[in-house]
Amino acid sequence: HRVVLTDQPSLLSQLQSNLHSNFPEDDRITAQALPWSKEGVLELLQQQKDITGNKEDFSFDICLNCDCIYEPLYGRDAWVALADVLQAFAEHSPSTLLITAVERRNADGLEHFLERLQSSPCVEPVQRVMRDDNDKHHVIEIYVTKGKET
Repeated sequence: HRVVLTDQPSLLSQLQSNLHSNFPEDDRITAQALPWSKEGVLELLQQQKDITGNKEDFSFDICLNCDCIYEPLYGRDAWVALADVLQAFAEHSPSTLLITAVERRNADGLEHFLERLQSSPCVEPVQRVMRDDNDKHHVIEIYVTKGKET
């Protein structure tokens, strides 16, 4: 199994540094840039297909994003772009399990993000699979979906 960690191109060097600090000898874990766009997803899937030598289209088992949705800090454009990226995974890699983990905050934009994500005909209904509200100041929710198989 391989793990591919991604981040915005401007943050890739920090991600690579953290990867090498935490997993210095593990070549099964790599870091790659992923611009949040449909084109970025298609490029990442093609790169992985080339690296692995797959003859068939490449797909990931899991795509996990954590704490990427908080409109007051990241802005509306960030969650819109993330929804578009997940829609692209759903369309081009429908077997990939799409997991979104968030810490709920006031006006975080999560409901709008989920609405946009589910607006794609390629995306299965999104399900909240976990809510941890033991600490009222740090409520964590996890959502799961995947692409519609054709």
